[in-house]
Amino acid sequence: MKIVIAGTSGKGTIYGTMLKKAGHDVSFVDLWQSNIDKINRRGLFVNNLGNEEKTFIKAFLPIHYKEPAELYILFTDGEQLDNMLKFSNYAIGEETKVLCFVEGNDNLEVIKKYVPEGNVVLGKSTMSAELLEAGKAAVTNYGETE
Repeated sequence: MKIVIAGTSGKGTIYGTMLKKAGHDVSFVDLWQSNIDKINRRGLFVNNLGNEEKTFIKAFLPIHYKEPAELYILFTDGEQLDNMLKFSNYAIGEETKVLCFVEGNDNLEVIKKYVPEGNVVLGKSTMSAELLEAGKAAVTNYGETE
């Protein structure tokens, strides 16, 4: 499955890494250029509860990712949600399903400006992760994903 992870925060990078390991075609889109550059240049480093892992996943600014995804997963900050979607028009096609893990009450209204409501799923994750620095993340606790 072709999956785009929007937002390379702690959770976004961890989920992207897990989906890549499961055999999916994963790409990142983000608005933070230095994080994109480090991920592309040296790979993504993840501390998975004490185990260091390195994964290579291509990262792009949203306007530079040019093919529709089958699944587009939102992990960006709530205040960046509108900008992320506004510039992701190439990644979100008519058939793309959008899964939102962004916290906040107005997210569905923002998403519906860019995506048909029937293509949107709201998710919840109690996993905790943190972005240590550009290109480096850590899992701090595996929780549940709904």
